[in-house]
Amino acid sequence: MAELTANIRKTAGKAMMPLAGDLVLLKAGEAMQDELGGIYYGPSTEHPCKGWIANYSDLSKLAAARPISSRKVVILAHTLDVTPDITDQVVIGGETWYVGDVGTDQSGAAWELQVGR
Repeated sequence: MAELTANIRKTAGKAMMPLAGDLVLLKAGEAMQDELGGIYYGPSTEHPCKGWIANYSDLSKLAAARPISSRKVVILAHTLDVTPDITDQVVIGGETWYVGDVGTDQSGAAWELQVGR
Protein backbone atom coordinates (compact mmCIF):
# COMPACT_ATOMS: atom_id res chain seq x y z
CA MET A 1 0.00 0.00 0.00
CA ALA A 2 2.82 2.43 0.85
CA GLU A 3 4.44 1.80 -2.55
CA LEU A 4 1.12 2.47 -4.32
CA THR A 5 0.68 5.72 -2.39
CA ALA A 6 4.23 6.81 -3.26
CA ASN A 7 3.62 6.02 -6.94
CA ILE A 8 0.37 8.02 -6.96
CA ARG A 9 2.12 11.02 -5.38
CA LYS A 10 4.97 10.86 -7.86
CA THR A 11 2.61 10.50 -10.85
CA ALA A 12 0.45 13.42 -9.69
CA GLY A 13 3.55 15.53 -9.09
CA LYS A 14 4.96 14.79 -12.53
CA ALA A 15 1.60 15.65 -14.14
CA MET A 16 1.83 19.14 -12.58
CA MET A 17 5.45 19.75 -13.72
CA PRO A 18 4.46 21.84 -16.80
CA LEU A 19 2.92 24.38 -14.40
CA ALA A 20 6.02 24.61 -12.21
CA GLY A 21 8.88 27.06 -12.20
CA ASP A 22 12.12 27.21 -10.26
CA LEU A 23 11.92 28.04 -6.56
CA VAL A 24 14.37 27.87 -3.68
CA LEU A 25 13.35 26.90 -0.16
CA LEU A 26 15.69 28.43 2.41
CA LYS A 27 15.97 26.35 5.57
CA ALA A 28 16.99 28.35 8.61
CA GLY A 29 20.43 27.53 9.91
CA GLU A 30 21.05 25.88 13.24
CA ALA A 31 19.82 27.85 16.27
CA MET A 32 22.74 29.06 18.37
CA GLN A 33 23.01 31.03 21.58
CA ASP A 34 25.19 34.13 21.87
CA GLU A 35 27.16 35.11 24.98
CA LEU A 36 24.24 37.21 26.27
CA GLY A 37 21.76 34.33 26.06
CA GLY A 38 20.11 35.50 22.85
CA ILE A 39 19.24 33.09 20.05
CA TYR A 40 20.40 33.56 16.48
CA TYR A 41 20.46 31.29 13.44
CA GLY A 42 23.43 30.18 11.40
CA PRO A 43 23.52 30.44 7.61
CA SER A 44 20.49 29.21 5.67
CA THR A 45 20.73 26.21 3.37
CA GLU A 46 19.26 26.36 -0.13
CA HIS A 47 16.97 23.63 -1.45
CA PRO A 48 16.07 24.15 -5.15
CA CYS A 49 12.64 22.81 -6.07
CA LYS A 50 9.75 23.28 -8.51
CA GLY A 51 6.43 25.00 -7.87
CA TRP A 52 4.45 28.21 -8.25
CA ILE A 53 2.85 31.06 -6.33
CA ALA A 54 -0.90 31.63 -6.32
CA ASN A 55 -3.48 33.87 -4.70
CA TYR A 56 -5.98 32.76 -2.10
CA SER A 57 -9.56 33.75 -2.81
CA ASP A 58 -10.93 36.56 -0.65
CA LEU A 59 -13.42 34.10 0.85
CA SER A 60 -10.60 31.69 1.72
CA LYS A 61 -8.65 34.48 3.42
CA LEU A 62 -11.70 35.52 5.40
CA ALA A 63 -12.66 31.97 6.41
CA ALA A 64 -9.14 31.09 7.58
CA ALA A 65 -8.41 34.53 9.08
CA ARG A 66 -5.39 34.88 6.77
CA PRO A 67 -3.78 38.29 6.34
CA ILE A 68 -5.00 40.01 3.19
CA SER A 69 -1.44 40.03 1.80
CA SER A 70 -0.95 36.26 2.18
CA ARG A 71 -0.17 34.20 -0.90
CA LYS A 72 0.06 30.45 -1.45
CA VAL A 73 3.19 28.70 -2.70
CA VAL A 74 2.74 25.21 -4.08
CA ILE A 75 5.90 23.06 -4.15
CA LEU A 76 5.86 19.71 -5.91
CA ALA A 77 6.80 17.30 -3.13
CA HIS A 78 8.94 15.02 -5.29
CA THR A 79 11.22 17.97 -6.17
CA LEU A 80 12.02 18.87 -2.56
CA ASP A 81 14.43 16.88 -0.40
CA VAL A 82 13.36 18.36 2.97
CA THR A 83 10.15 19.07 4.87
CA PRO A 84 9.13 22.75 4.84
CA ASP A 85 8.66 24.50 8.19
CA ILE A 86 7.38 27.87 9.43
CA THR A 87 10.97 29.00 10.07
CA ASP A 88 11.73 28.74 6.33
CA GLN A 89 11.68 31.24 3.49
CA VAL A 90 10.92 30.79 -0.20
CA VAL A 91 12.69 32.68 -2.99
CA ILE A 92 10.65 33.12 -6.17
CA GLY A 93 11.93 35.24 -9.04
CA GLY A 94 14.37 37.01 -6.73
CA GLU A 95 11.68 37.87 -4.15
CA THR A 96 11.81 36.37 -0.64
CA TRP A 97 8.65 35.23 1.10
CA TYR A 98 8.34 34.10 4.74
CA VAL A 99 6.48 30.85 5.45
CA GLY A 100 3.58 31.27 7.87
CA ASP A 101 1.89 27.88 7.58
CA VAL A 102 2.66 24.51 5.99
CA GLY A 103 0.26 21.87 4.68
CA THR A 104 -0.10 19.35 1.86
CA ASP A 105 -2.69 18.68 -0.78
CA GLN A 106 -4.90 15.63 -0.25
CA SER A 107 -2.72 13.34 -2.34
CA GLY A 108 0.52 14.43 -0.68
CA ALA A 109 1.95 15.33 -4.11
CA ALA A 110 2.46 18.98 -3.22
CA TRP A 111 3.35 21.13 -0.24
CA GLU A 112 1.10 24.15 0.25
CA LEU A 113 2.78 27.03 2.04
CA GLN A 114 1.07 30.17 3.23
CA VAL A 115 3.59 32.94 2.69
CA GLY A 116 3.87 36.67 3.28
CA ARG A 117 6.50 39.36 3.30
